[in-house]
Amino acid sequence: MVVCLIMLFSYLAHLAGAPLILGGFAVGIAMGQRFRLHVAQHLRVPFAAAINRAMDAAPHLSEHLEDQIRPLIRVFTPVFFVMVGVSLDLRTVDWGSAFVWKLASALLVIAIVGKCLAGYCIPENRMRQAVIGLAMVPRGEVGLIFTQVGLANRLLNTEAYAALLIVIALTTALPPFALKAIYARWHLNAAPGE
Repeated sequence: MVVCLIMLFSYLAHLAGAPLILGGFAVGIAMGQRFRLHVAQHLRVPFAAAINRAMDAAPHLSEHLEDQIRPLIRVFTPVFFVMVGVSLDLRTVDWGSAFVWKLASALLVIAIVGKCLAGYCIPENRMRQAVIGLAMVPRGEVGLIFTQVGLANRLLNTEAYAALLIVIALTTALPPFALKAIYARWHLNAAPGE
């Protein structure tokens, strides 16, 4: 049922002229444990109350769905990255352009600092806030999709495209190493019960 919903909403996103991934995101949010259709109820969207009752009756639905869909994720994730990798045309980029590297540097700072600061908006201790902020930095697959859509629709020129590819690559590759170092140090220095 969930796979059918993902495909249906992906198709609806395609009909609306949006990237297919937006349909998948919509289903993912709807299946989340804390999602409720409060606004939809006030707008008299059909079945909103029934969906809310079903979500209340199955509080661990999102965990159950994740367990059930994990085999599909393992099959399709490599296919997704191969398809995205094949669609990248790095020969069109002037890697010697100063503008590319300046824009990439500025976007990299904004991407890392913005997400790390967002972690401090969560009411947790400082270490957890830092880890949450840092964990929000890598969003490579989504960035690649939107970068490809932007280039295909001529919303991005090749220089902006190259800068975004650099930022996507660095923000995807570096945070896991930083998180591993933080966790190694935190667990060594953590007091019992933290």
